[in-house]
Amino acid sequence: MGFLVEFTRMVVLKRTCRLLATSPYMKVSCLAPMAQPQLPTAFVIRAIAYLLIRSSPSDIQEFAHASMVHSWLPSGTFIVNIIKEENIMPKVGIVMGSDSDMPVMSKAADILEKLGIDYEMRIISAHREPDVFFEYAKTAEEKGFKVIIAGAGMAAHLPGMCAAIFPMPVIGIPMHTTSLGGRDSLYSIVQMPSGIPVATVAINGGANAGLLAAKILATSDPELLNRLKAYSQELKEQVEAKDARLQEVGHKAYK
Repeated sequence: MGFLVEFTRMVVLKRTCRLLATSPYMKVSCLAPMAQPQLPTAFVIRAIAYLLIRSSPSDIQEFAHASMVHSWLPSGTFIVNIIKEENIMPKVGIVMGSDSDMPVMSKAADILEKLGIDYEMRIISAHREPDVFFEYAKTAEEKGFKVIIAGAGMAAHLPGMCAAIFPMPVIGIPMHTTSLGGRDSLYSIVQMPSGIPVATVAINGGANAGLLAAKILATSDPELLNRLKAYSQELKEQVEAKDARLQEVGHKAYK
């Protein structure tokens, strides 16, 4: 019975998010057929909450309006309270200046997923859409972000500008470039003026950025700290297994 409930919950989550995501005006009315007694409304609420925490303030306002029109839905305020009580707000913002950065930034996301950390991923150009960037950086704290991971290349201003506005830690990932091999990105991010620090990882260091974000969060999250310790143990065992194989077959047969 527990399996059926969990399966139903996942179906509702996916279906609800898909329906909402494809509607430019958050047409919540399309969810009405799913609000049946056998599908607990709490599951639908959770799905909406997960989508809303990754939405812009204007989308949330649209939802609040729709929830008043369609009386079967709870109020927008009620949804926000659920988000806070259940602690399902994304704790890490991942932002990149171009989709060409995605392979590197995805490594940070993979680490966060492995450690059970919620995140939001965006593509925002600080140079080409400064208004969108400023809105993102100014609202990051109220969206629940504790850390921002920002990746950029060449004249890599995105991480530094995030650090200038967002009051909590910013981790910068310098992107490899064809012209200067990523040194331009590295210098742009790491050489910040006094008072505006950016914790800069290696060029294309997506995985380490994800781990650093996790370690920052783990200072106030004992369960996450335990997951990090388990991850470190896993890395140790991988190396031990490789060494054991080397000792067994020798370097010529080692693959």
